[in-house]
Amino acid sequence: MSEHTPGPWKVEPQLDGEIPISGHSWGSYLEIADIHLGGFEQVDSEAEANARLIAAAPELLEAIKAYEKEHHFNAIQGKPHSSSKEASAWVRVRAAIAKAEGK
Repeated sequence: MSEHTPGPWKVEPQLDGEIPISGHSWGSYLEIADIHLGGFEQVDSEAEANARLIAAAPELLEAIKAYEKEHHFNAIQGKPHSSSKEASAWVRVRAAIAKAEGK
């Protein structure tokens, strides 16, 4: 499996109702995704929010990997989960990383 386009990704709303999301690769910006506005104010704001979330994906993945690395280090040091909620969050973190990486 190939790696994703490195971040940062950017959102560039267009006048024609498209919201392309692009990332820098091979020396230029390439379109990664294109969100289509629905023509209604609520749908348009939701589409814009979706575009921002997609554009944040590389940074979110890096942040969650940093959290996982720190947590793994703490586990090696013998610091167990402080609660069942923390243990549950750890399982969700690992699942999210696996999903993002196609595992």
